[in-house]
Amino acid sequence: MSQQQTTRVVRSVPSAIILTVVALVFLGSSCAFAANYVDDFNSDPAPPNGWPATSFSTGLTYTFTTDGEGGDFAWYAAGGYDHSGVVEAMSSVYAELTERITIVSNDAEEFILNSIYRDVVGDGITVSGTGLEPFTFTVDTDDWGTLSPSEGSRRVTKVELTSTDFYDYIDNVNVKTDLDPEIDVQHPAGTSIADGGTDNVGNRTVGTVNLTYTIYNSEGNTLLAVLDATASNYVNSSGFSVGTALPLYVAAGGTATLDVTFNVTAAGAFSFDMDIDSTDADEDPYDITVSGNGTPGVYGKGDVNGDGVIDLLDVRLCAQIAQGILTGTPAQRAAADVDDDGDVDETDAQILAEFIIGIRTTLP
Repeated sequence: MSQQQTTRVVRSVPSAIILTVVALVFLGSSCAFAANYVDDFNSDPAPPNGWPATSFSTGLTYTFTTDGEGGDFAWYAAGGYDHSGVVEAMSSVYAELTERITIVSNDAEEFILNSIYRDVVGDGITVSGTGLEPFTFTVDTDDWGTLSPSEGSRRVTKVELTSTDFYDYIDNVNVKTDLDPEIDVQHPAGTSIADGGTDNVGNRTVGTVNLTYTIYNSEGNTLLAVLDATASNYVNSSGFSVGTALPLYVAAGGTATLDVTFNVTAAGAFSFDMDIDSTDADEDPYDITVSGNGTPGVYGKGDVNGDGVIDLLDVRLCAQIAQGILTGTPAQRAAADVDDDGDVDETDAQILAEFIIGIRTTLP
């Protein structure tokens, strides 16, 4: 690359008839951390005359509805096959009407459904979830036991169990409520990097590298704040910086991008450790080792790192070669010898410095 092809940069350094029979209410305390809860229905909270009940163990509200005159539909029972307490969902009138159990959180926020236990085999039912991670599955008449989405635990705002003729004992509704922010770092977008994992960015030309990470708030009901990102343990790399204004706020269930820049200082393997500080309660900081392979660039005069730009990094590399701190490749040494005297010394570093700040308009 000729001098004319090399760029100089001057830097400043969300109408059914409601047969609401029960609202099962969560203990109203708030939690410091998201936690799994199970409604096991092991105590009857109903008044002397039965429903409606007022409270069970978790933060869920259960509403029983039908599309028509369904008759008696649901009540508390002292036991299923092997459980001491259940909600018995049953219709005394079979009229091909859709009957529904709707489960939402007390605070109308998202929650994570892990599983539901079905004690007694009744008519077939459909279980569906609405929200960020929707799901639907059908349970046949002969299926009973622990039911869960095939995809695993799902983040939802509502779960519905529907049938045209319920005859089921519902028990052990296992959920996670009071969700704190949960950071997930991705690169590229959609590909998660585990906390403590490695992001291999492949071959990168020696010089400045720009990366964009996707920050996903995967569980929280509240904002996630990314507070800082720093780097350490440089190997053939340097100059890490964040291009995104911080703090970076990520809505519950949303994503945002974090732009970072660093320098690959020599050909060959490079790496550094990146720490991302955030309001995630159990992954702060989020640690990632960034690694890759530096490849030589086209070295024009003064472009010591071969990135096509003459800037402060080139001045520093030139000075480090002149002082014997770095040996430099033959191509780097040739680019650093700006006065063409066959040697890389402090004079070359001074000439480069004068060039990037504008004292010199050309190189020798």
